[in-house]
Amino acid sequence: MSSKLYCIYSNKEIDREKCNVEHIIPLSLGGSNDFTILVDKHLNSTVGNKVDGNFHSDPLMKMKLIKSSFRGHSGKLPRLDLKKSKTIDGKPIIVSFTEKGLELFDPIKRKEIINIGSLQLKTEFMINPHIRIKFICKVALAAGFFVYGNTFLEHADHDSLRRIVFSKDLKEEIGKVNGLRFYDNLRKVEDKDKGQAGLIKMQINYLKGSSVLFTLSKTRVIVHLGIAGEYVGSVNLKANSDMFPNEGEFKFGRVLVCKEGRLYQDSYWHSVDRMLRNLEK
Repeated sequence: MSSKLYCIYSNKEIDREKCNVEHIIPLSLGGSNDFTILVDKHLNSTVGNKVDGNFHSDPLMKMKLIKSSFRGHSGKLPRLDLKKSKTIDGKPIIVSFTEKGLELFDPIKRKEIINIGSLQLKTEFMINPHIRIKFICKVALAAGFFVYGNTFLEHADHDSLRRIVFSKDLKEEIGKVNGLRFYDNLRKVEDKDKGQAGLIKMQINYLKGSSVLFTLSKTRVIVHLGIAGEYVGSVNLKANSDMFPNEGEFKFGRVLVCKEGRLYQDSYWHSVDRMLRNLEK
C-alpha cells in the first residue's frame, strides 16, 4: 500500500498519516459513512468549521433539519435558537425551535416560559447566500472525485470549485472565477431553465434523502444538491464531458442518495425513469 494518496482539497499527493475521513455530506445533514473520501486532516477541519458548520447553522436549513431529526457525531437532535428576539414591549427573550415545537426562555430570570398565551414576539436572523454557494461547491468537488476519480481531475474544472470553497472573500473570488454558474432555492429561475430545474427539484423530492445528482451537457457538468428531500442548489462547471462515462450505470449522469445511513447509487437516466414510472401508478 502506498504511503501517499491524492487529496482533492489540496490537489496534491500527501502522506496517508496526514489524512482523515471526510463525509461528503455530513451525518448531521443526512450523510452516510459510505459516502466519504480521505483528505488532508487540516483542510478537512477548515471545511468542517467554515463550510459545513456554517451551512448547518443556516436558519432555513436548521428548520428543515429539525423536521428530519438527523443526528451528527454528537448524537444531538438539531435545534434553532434565535437569541436576537424580544417581546413586543422590548424585553429580551430566546426563541427556540425543536422537534417538540416552539420553546421560549427568559435570559434575565433564567427560566423557561411555560404559559405563552397571546405573547407577541419579534426576532431577526440573517440568511447568507454565500454559505450555500460554498457548501454546494464543496460537495461538488468531493463528490466529483468520489464518483468519477481521475476523469474528474483531468476533464473538469475542479480548480474553480476549490477556489470557491477555500476563498476568504467569496464575492471577490467569484469575480475571478470564469465559467462557474450557480443556482439555488433562494434565486428566481430563468424561464429557459424552468423545465430542467423543475425536473431536478421533483427528483430530489422523490428521492427523499440527502442527494447529489450529476448531469452532463456537451461542454459542462452540473452538480445538484438536495438535503432531506429538498433542493438546495446547483453548480454548473466547465468540463470535457465527452470523456465522462455515459452508458450503463453512468447513463446521462449519476445519482447518489443517502437514506437512513446508507448510500444508494444509480444512473441519472434510470433514476428519472424509475421516478416517472412510479408517479404514473
